[in-house]
Amino acid sequence: MMSKEWLIVRKNATHAIVDEMATTRSTMEQDEACLHQTYPDSAFTVSLYTSSRPVASGRELAGGGWDWDLSDSD
Repeated sequence: MMSKEWLIVRKNATHAIVDEMATTRSTMEQDEACLHQTYPDSAFTVSLYTSSRPVASGRELAGGGWDWDLSDSD
């Protein structure tokens, strides 16, 4: 079974950019809170995702990103 990576993704209607990546959800939730403070008026929404493969931080995800091998992390 593959391990999952936690991602913070900033996204709008046309772009999705990976801001952070870690292997634990608690680390991601702390980083997500920091990003909300850093980009309070951003046109991007910040979301937590998991991925079964590594994604480089700062990478823009093609095709809207959220449809690309990512699943909501409820």
